[in-house]
Amino acid sequence: LDIFFCWVRDDFQRSFNCLVLEPFFMLSSWTPFPQYLDSIVQIIKDSQQCDVTQHQLVQERLQNLKNLPDCNNYLAYIFADAQDESLRIISGLLLKNNLRIRSDQQYSQANDYVRAKVLACIVDPSYLIRNIVGTITSSYLIKADSFSAWPGLLENLLGLLDNQNPVAVEGALAAIAKICEDNRHIILTDSSEPLKFIVQRLIPFLRSPNDVMRKSAVIGLHQFLLEMQQLLASNFNDYLQGLFAIANDRVPEIRKCVCQALVILMDRKPEAIQSSLANVVQYMIGMSQDQDENVAVEACEFWPLLANNPDCYPVLREGNLLPKLLEVLLSRMVYSESDIQSLCQVAEDELIPDRAQDLRPHFHKGKVHGRVDDEDDEEDVDEESTVWNVRKSSANALDNLSHSFTGQLLEPLLPLLQKSLASPSWPTREAAILALGAVAEGAFYDMLPHLPQLVPFLIGQLSDEQPLVRCITCWTLSRYSKWIVEEKEQDKYFIPFLQKLLERILDVNKKVQEAACSAFATLGEQTQEHLIPFMSNILQTLMLAFKKYQAKNLLILYDAIGTLADAVGPELNEPELVNILLPPLIERWKTLPDEDVRQIPLMESLTSVCSAVGEGLSSDAKFIFDRSLFIIEKTLHNNQLATHNQEELPEKDLMVCALDLLSGLTEGIHTAIEGLLTEKAFLLFLECTKI
Repeated sequence: LDIFFCWVRDDFQRSFNCLVLEPFFMLSSWTPFPQYLDSIVQIIKDSQQCDVTQHQLVQERLQNLKNLPDCNNYLAYIFADAQDESLRIISGLLLKNNLRIRSDQQYSQANDYVRAKVLACIVDPSYLIRNIVGTITSSYLIKADSFSAWPGLLENLLGLLDNQNPVAVEGALAAIAKICEDNRHIILTDSSEPLKFIVQRLIPFLRSPNDVMRKSAVIGLHQFLLEMQQLLASNFNDYLQGLFAIANDRVPEIRKCVCQALVILMDRKPEAIQSSLANVVQYMIGMSQDQDENVAVEACEFWPLLANNPDCYPVLREGNLLPKLLEVLLSRMVYSESDIQSLCQVAEDELIPDRAQDLRPHFHKGKVHGRVDDEDDEEDVDEESTVWNVRKSSANALDNLSHSFTGQLLEPLLPLLQKSLASPSWPTREAAILALGAVAEGAFYDMLPHLPQLVPFLIGQLSDEQPLVRCITCWTLSRYSKWIVEEKEQDKYFIPFLQKLLERILDVNKKVQEAACSAFATLGEQTQEHLIPFMSNILQTLMLAFKKYQAKNLLILYDAIGTLADAVGPELNEPELVNILLPPLIERWKTLPDEDVRQIPLMESLTSVCSAVGEGLSSDAKFIFDRSLFIIEKTLHNNQLATHNQEELPEKDLMVCALDLLSGLTEGIHTAIEGLLTEKAFLLFLECTKI
């Protein structure tokens, strides 16, 4: 027998809607116990209003709810029948979490009731409630890993797409889209081959006048783009036509999905869009300028893929689209107003302590130096956020194009850069300097004739009043440091660059300090003999920075010191230089507790210094040996205690770092290490081999 669900809701009550559901959804005879229901409702309400002191107690109560055998029934009842929408939302989310954690066997008796109550809300007037229905159904399938856990679910959702009630269609499409996103492997492996039915039913909705329906359809279909092209060729052309029909949709998320689809096709099946490539390229140029940054970021991801596909080069060349694309990419590298407000709050911030959340965990990386994160790209110094944005995506696209269009890129790009570099607007100049850095590797040989004029100009930009200009200039010049150190006219290029770089290491802005230290580390990797005559000045500058840097930049400074020691090697073993460098490092090490992980970057730096200074370590060698040995002993002791108590074993990064430091010390003082070795040291080293 068919069951009719009717419910009333306007702003606070349901309006009457009737939906014919399959016999599967027949409700069981379960009814909530009023006292339990009131208690659960109150706990959920308390979770919305509790202060910090009550938070833990309320969370414990919510956790205890999960122990009720029919907890999911109560949550489903509240989700479907409560009048307060916020209460329904929280109940639905709690139910979703429960269904992902609990086993079907444990709650099999309640499943029919829960499924019926949840699916009844598919036609709820509230968009949020309908979305949670999709989240719950998807979570249920994730846990079960099979459609058999919810018999008839997909068939009934697909059947609702024919319903005359647009709310029911919206709810069903949203649920199908969510299931496609989260349960792709179930759809592809199910023996009933549901993919073809899903694709056939969703494609027509790409042309729906309803924004929500179009969005759900494109999201759902997007998950199976490659499978459609391979297994459902007859549907794929219909899909492409539908995709192009919504290419300029008014809904940003739909435009984003279109861009994502074209990126996937360019990456995996470029032949699928080869016949329309010129139009696709023009479209993606337009989307790269989209006011919605999420759309623009997705569009910019298209260009590195195109740059790595030689078959696509003629489209950019013959259609004269390359100059237009370069202009767009350059414009998207300019900081937005919101970026400027967030990044330029304080120009002189060197005295402001770093926040704890700004400090990334530092893990021992062995005897390797150069850059803190070993990534040689502009995002290291571009901004504190690690979020991939349109600026970074555009710079990455330009980098890739410079490798692919060698000998052809500069002709259209240089006039754009010259105009931007002469701009009175500092964000425009900054973006042009970023672009020069982005093409430094791919277009290096094409840039050679221009470097004699360009490098002095960039050195001048290191004194710009805007911190972000000084910052990006450090990075860009580091990209050309190989040319700078190899040029014979040192007075014109290398010496002015080094002098300005040392000034920037002592900058009043922390971001500039970071960029300058990273650039110096890169310079140290490029040259040895050029730095030696300036070692006293360099070390004095680094030690001044050592006194003024906040915690985050100290990590970069340690790395720069290690890189310098590796670069100049034994040349560092001069009494004057050792007296400048070693005492501050040793004193800082003495202030740090034995188990403090902040020792790690300092000890890594000392490893290189010890190896370079060698016999110049004199009496400091014994302190370094003894402190390292104590750290090793402490770690071994803690490891034994944890093993005995069957507890989690402690991290061993400090011990490994101490062993590396002893290795560096041995490399430096050679046979003199014999005077420091004891029987206890040998026993500890032997114990280290056992863990």
